Amino acid sequence: MMYRPFSADQGVVQGSSRRPEFIGLVVIVLLSILPRLVFIVLFPTMPISDFRGLVDFAIAIRDSAFAIGTYHWEFFSAGLSTILSVIIRVFPHSPETTARWATAILTGLVPIFPYTIWRGVLDLRTRIFAGLLLAFWPGQIFFSGVVSQDNWVLIPITALSSLAVRSLVARDDGHPFWSAALFALGTFIRQEMIIVLIPVALTAAGLGGGNKHLRRHLFLWMAATLLLLLTIAGQRGVATGRFALTTEHGGKALLGAYVPGAALSYWINPNPYIVSIDPLLLRDKKRLKEEFYRLALKEALRRPKFHLVRMVSGILNNLGRPDRPNFYWSLSAPNVLPSEYKRRSDMFVEKISPFLDAFTVMIHAFFLASLLEGISRRNWPILAISATILLKIFVHAVIVAQPRYFMSVIALELLIIPLSVDQAIKSKNIGRSVLITVGAAAIIFLLAIVALKARAYILTQDDNIQREYRFSLSEPMGKGLLRCLVDCGRLSDLTEQSAQLELLNRDPSPGETAIAKCQLIGSGLPVPLSLKVMDPYAPGDFPDRIIQRVIVDGKELFRHDLAAQPGSGWFEIPLGFVGEGTNKSVLIEIIAVRPDPGWEWGLASRTTFQLAIKEMQ
Repeated sequence: MMYRPFSADQGVVQGSSRRPEFIGLVVIVLLSILPRLVFIVLFPTMPISDFRGLVDFAIAIRDSAFAIGTYHWEFFSAGLSTILSVIIRVFPHSPETTARWATAILTGLVPIFPYTIWRGVLDLRTRIFAGLLLAFWPGQIFFSGVVSQDNWVLIPITALSSLAVRSLVARDDGHPFWSAALFALGTFIRQEMIIVLIPVALTAAGLGGGNKHLRRHLFLWMAATLLLLLTIAGQRGVATGRFALTTEHGGKALLGAYVPGAALSYWINPNPYIVSIDPLLLRDKKRLKEEFYRLALKEALRRPKFHLVRMVSGILNNLGRPDRPNFYWSLSAPNVLPSEYKRRSDMFVEKISPFLDAFTVMIHAFFLASLLEGISRRNWPILAISATILLKIFVHAVIVAQPRYFMSVIALELLIIPLSVDQAIKSKNIGRSVLITVGAAAIIFLLAIVALKARAYILTQDDNIQREYRFSLSEPMGKGLLRCLVDCGRLSDLTEQSAQLELLNRDPSPGETAIAKCQLIGSGLPVPLSLKVMDPYAPGDFPDRIIQRVIVDGKELFRHDLAAQPGSGWFEIPLGFVGEGTNKSVLIEIIAVRPDPGWEWGLASRTTFQLAIKEMQ
């Protein structure tokens, strides 16, 4: 028999008077927003990488409405940046600061949705419990200063899921227009939500409730959704000439998860792989976009068992411990905080990380117990939200799995747990619920073992063969070109202007080398050029482990012990005046001298190099 939180003749749960309800709302909002504001004041995170791009995208939209011609359209859904452009127009002093505060405040508003939307259909204690779980969600508090789509999308996901619960519990006619608006907003912020949110969107629109006008409401939902999605696609069409809901980088994102070498971080730039199989392909942008999906399918079929285990590992490891990696973007990455905050942030990460891991595991265990209870009692609110969770997991298993992508999953788990507790209390069979929870905890423990074994398998079984990479690097002003061959070592990253070279093995043997053999070709009037070489290893006091060298026309111009001294940064090696007719031999070499076994000096050896015009003194 299906379980219902209230009897059929009960109608809706009678709420208390408006004043206590309002006071409760204010308390929950304050308890949610204040910790986030305190955190971003103590640690004023600056946007970097993709998050910097989202802020720059917002600035471009603010300045030119549709941001015509900007590169951001290729990589980002426009929802976050479009909304943020309005906010930074109102508060223009510092876009970075405004974006950080807006993110913290908006994510702090997430708990109001179950508290307010469930009013009249679920007990006050259930609504307060749901609000407090979301308010005191530590992983999100400590990520709330990051201008991430994964933060902003929590608003439509939580609101739409809460609306779906209301529709099912109250057995009403649904809310097609609100459902369409929230569904479109989620898609506007993160494009995969067009798939992920379907279960809760249709439920909120009236499917599964006591809707007497189901066909009419589904038609209204589809019509409103279509209109809103056409508007979103129209914005992209005006800006880029490409009328579409999705970005253009989906094929590249997919391939980057399947290429050899991606197992360590579950995704790498596929450009090195591409130049190892077809050096000319990167220059043909149109053909390249067509080849991304074919190459990904080819790699998937070449190693089906490996990729199946990789998917399992990616989901379990990134979902199981998402908060510790997320600290990189909020506290640990270079330039994400002013230097004076470095010591404080390092201490904070060290002390709080074990607690966050334990909290996340506990939430997963309670969610699994709630799901098992929901299945056994046919609790449709729990099952509807769980379907959305499973779709989110499936999407990232197939495409790309990164820790921050699963924040939505944890938010929905925190919504489900109060529903399950409400069910357990009203069923008056607490013993059964306790047994199921213990069983769920045991399953989570087994899954943790599976995650470790899957991780170990993909790290040892990923392709580690020597490939041949042929590529070119251009100086930004077009004054010089490096045509390079790497047939010793690994090319681990590649853009039009920079390349990253590393030793082939994560634990190299003494004497192992990685070499980029390049020809420097000039054009136009002679200008002074230099080769910039990056030392990526900040710790010091480990001399004679890894040596970096640059040899120009047979003469060694640069030799650097990577780990002898603390600190990281760029070195500039002068290449002389380069112009029409210049043709120089440039060799970039990495040498393993006495690498400590098990220390992964191969990863530490990653050396980025690029051409630049040398500044004259």
